[in-house]
Amino acid sequence: MLEMMNRFLRRSDNPVATTRGPKLSKIVIVHDMVSQAENTVRSLFDDYQTDVTADEYEVIIVENESANLMRREFIASLPANFNYYLRKNAE
Repeated sequence: MLEMMNRFLRRSDNPVATTRGPKLSKIVIVHDMVSQAENTVRSLFDDYQTDVTADEYEVIIVENESANLMRREFIASLPANFNYYLRKNAE
């Protein structure tokens, strides 16, 4: 299955193959669970992935505001293909 997807993505008539940017976007939504959120995000670092490089995917982290936010140091250390957004006043 993975090989079939890779062949499709490399085809010249595939619009995804001709655009720049990641082939895949992973979205992680977290709320009030610092340790679990950081462990989940860390598991998405490229050194934990197989047959994929950091420029082939992006991770979008959306944290709903709570009393227990992810640590600033951790957020600052995220790789370049990771983006963090804090959603304030989530209902």
